[in-house]
Amino acid sequence: MERTPTAEQQVSRAQEEVVEARQHMLERLNSLVRLVHTVLSQTTAQGLLQTVADASRELGRGALAAAGYGHLTGSFRVEATSRELGRDVCPPGQEFRVDRGGVHQELLYGKESIRLSDEEMRRHPRWWGLPAGHAPLRGLLGARLVDRDGRPSGLIMVTDKSEGEFTAEDESLLRQLAAIASLGLQHIQARDEAERRAGELDATIEAIGDGLITCGPQGEVLRMNRAAELLLGISREEYAALPPHEREQIMRVETPEGRPVAPQETALARALRGEAVVGLREVIHQRDGTTREVQVSAGPIRDEEGRIAGAVRILSDITPLVELQRQREDILRAVSHDLRNPLAGILGQAELCERRLAKAGLERERAGAAAIIAAARRMNTLIQDLVDAARSESGQLQLNRQRLDPRAFATDLKERLASLLETERIHVEIPPGLPAVWADPDRLERILTNLWSNALKYSAPGTPVTVTARQEGGLVILSITDRGPGIPPEDLPRLFQRYFRTAAGRERREGVGLGLYISRRLVEAHGGRIWVESQVGKGSTFSFSLPAADSLQFAPRRE
Repeated sequence: MERTPTAEQQVSRAQEEVVEARQHMLERLNSLVRLVHTVLSQTTAQGLLQTVADASRELGRGALAAAGYGHLTGSFRVEATSRELGRDVCPPGQEFRVDRGGVHQELLYGKESIRLSDEEMRRHPRWWGLPAGHAPLRGLLGARLVDRDGRPSGLIMVTDKSEGEFTAEDESLLRQLAAIASLGLQHIQARDEAERRAGELDATIEAIGDGLITCGPQGEVLRMNRAAELLLGISREEYAALPPHEREQIMRVETPEGRPVAPQETALARALRGEAVVGLREVIHQRDGTTREVQVSAGPIRDEEGRIAGAVRILSDITPLVELQRQREDILRAVSHDLRNPLAGILGQAELCERRLAKAGLERERAGAAAIIAAARRMNTLIQDLVDAARSESGQLQLNRQRLDPRAFATDLKERLASLLETERIHVEIPPGLPAVWADPDRLERILTNLWSNALKYSAPGTPVTVTARQEGGLVILSITDRGPGIPPEDLPRLFQRYFRTAAGRERREGVGLGLYISRRLVEAHGGRIWVESQVGKGSTFSFSLPAADSLQFAPRRE
């Protein structure tokens, strides 16, 4: 007959069990820490999953373990397995499909972990979803892997425990291992994604036809594509080795005027100060003697807190464009000179003939000479329009500004155009005392002549054309009003476009649709704008603004 343990013996035994349990838990926690370190040291998803499979079998004391990805269809694709010697295991790539729910779906959609006894496994074989011919399993322990958004992404499975059933402690440890494995997978996937994007970015940068250079906060080179190497005539390694504040001087970078670019005025230096640089022109003298003209844009790169973390610099090769501009300018000079010289001779001789024929009383012949004069003047205007249009579009238009009294200028111009236009219809109603404008007199004459000519041409004979002006802040607004047929609303948005002509304009033979376009370009070159207000059947008012000479914004300066 067994003796009943005394109270002291029971207490002593309980204390021993507590110590054993603590020691056991400590050993398992130490194992978990060691396994966590091993898991997080993996650099590939496959290596991590294999480590997780080995670790889960060790923690759960199972004979078989598998780790892999779970799919929304309720299947489990094995990526890594771990087994005792002599045990068969499904190969990586094996996929377990479940037709009617199952443990996979239970983990994917419901529970964070699952624990099934041997009896439960035998009672529900289809629930496990084993393929035909698979050996039976004894008990099951599973935990879910999640992605960085908290969505289920995979599973860890352990089965065939060496002694007894899986415990709640086993389940808790596997759940902790799954959480660590999820973090490791997320880190690897984020790193792989970052490397993939960096590779795509590098490939994109290399494919760009323009030169691109990115630098750190001290000007150190981070990226430089092949196009930049070709434009600068230097390799990335050589360029990166140059002191940032001396690169332009060492490489002889100049302005288009031939002045060396100061270190503090380089596009990179300005971008690192927080400035956005657009369209800066530079001339690069390569070591082999080749000269390239480039257009440079640069801007700061800021971190999440808005601090400047670097800069990006883009170089566009405009050497061919600059050469074309030079060729066009040569052609324009030739056209202007070679066409105008004989035209001036024709005009001079025609005017001489007109005067002599008028004195002789030969009216019919005089009218013919007058027609020659009018045609020569139209041709001269057309040549000037073409030249000015080309120069304004290429940025080559030169302005010789001076102070001009708008009232005196308009009155004088009206008198000088008396032989060419019906100036008796032009009424200059500009009040005295308006500020002087800061404008090029030749260009202002072209603007007014174009607008007056159109107003006279498209309004009824004998109707007045009124010229007014007013001041608005630092601008002077000049307006020309006629009583013509007006302009259809659908034509207004295109009125100042090159070669555009209204239906009324197309009915007339003279003109090619450059007058208003040239007027707009000339006004904009002065820093103003031009617009029109019109009512069909009542007339139109063309207005344009010019800077006042005394305005602080447009103070006289050399151009």
